[in-house]
Amino acid sequence: MKKVVFAIISLLICQTTFAQMSLTAAEKEAMDWLQTKTKAFKASKNDSLFVVKNSEKPYYTVKFSPGDQKEDIDKEIFSAKVGDIVGPFRGDTFCYSFKVKKIQRAPYKSPS
Repeated sequence: MKKVVFAIISLLICQTTFAQMSLTAAEKEAMDWLQTKTKAFKASKNDSLFVVKNSEKPYYTVKFSPGDQKEDIDKEIFSAKVGDIVGPFRGDTFCYSFKVKKIQRAPYKSPS
């Protein structure tokens, strides 16, 4: 069974090289499968329906701030534009991709 997750993200505020990572055969299969879904996910007009049909986890929204992820993943996330697909990535128990839905810059705070 493929363990893959699509999620929709909203950012507060290209490519990761997986050749350097040692993937199991199942993880490689899941990562390859996610890669084949990237175009359809990007073009999807109904993201929640796309996720329900293609993911083993339900549709959900995630907000990231710089430093929340490993440096290489952080770089990919924060260089993305609205509508971009970020990933696929290997997590602890799932492989996943994100679709950037919103970018919100944090308000400037002057040093005290």
